[in-house]
Amino acid sequence: MSPDEILERSLCSSDGSSTCEDFVTLVHSWLSKIQWLKSLGGIFGETNQSELAAFISYALAFPNNFLALVDTYDVIRSGVPNFCAVALALSDLGYRAVGIRLDSGDLAYLSSEARKIFHTIEKELGVPGFGKMIITASNDLNEETLDAIRKQGHEVDCFGIGTYLVTCYAQAALGCVFKLVEINNQPRIKLSEDVSKVSIPCKKRCYRLYGKEGYSLVDIMTGENEPCPKVISLFDSAGWRTNPMPSPF
Repeated sequence: MSPDEILERSLCSSDGSSTCEDFVTLVHSWLSKIQWLKSLGGIFGETNQSELAAFISYALAFPNNFLALVDTYDVIRSGVPNFCAVALALSDLGYRAVGIRLDSGDLAYLSSEARKIFHTIEKELGVPGFGKMIITASNDLNEETLDAIRKQGHEVDCFGIGTYLVTCYAQAALGCVFKLVEINNQPRIKLSEDVSKVSIPCKKRCYRLYGKEGYSLVDIMTGENEPCPKVISLFDSAGWRTNPMPSPF
């Protein structure tokens, strides 16, 4: 989804005195100004438009409580600038965005870089208080990681601790994440600067193969239209291969 696909685009000012008929265009204008700030050295470039559409939709629904998760694709090159553009557009209408949330990566470093960007925007674009946007951080935090973040130096205002607050260390929790891979027969892929978070598109079938002792051996994932895996016999009763391996010579 892109911002152009957002149907309801209007937003009333915080005091109700006026209405912005095209909030999407207002966001785009601010994003363009941010991208041209010389003090930021052009580090943004083209941001992820699907993420921007999500931020805009969120802000339109909850203009007084806009706190964005900025690490879905690329924190510095997409998440933070997209957040800033929406936050600045909200500011034009009298609202104040809450801040951002970081849920992966080097939390200390990313929070420091985000704070630098917030301060730069406050100074260059003349938006009072923008440098004090709240930065929250999460991602399986415990005492050790919190201490490491403290020693490294950070700009996090609030830590979200869930898993290690309610889970016994010796009884590990199973973390599950929903990944959209297809919608209306159209493949979808999750892109991320973290390669381990990149998803495999298209609907799939999963199979678990068991050995003759009854223990699971391997899981196989295929496309929806691919044939099912078949059990074959490599050896006959005498122990000879039924399908000899081809010679490389």
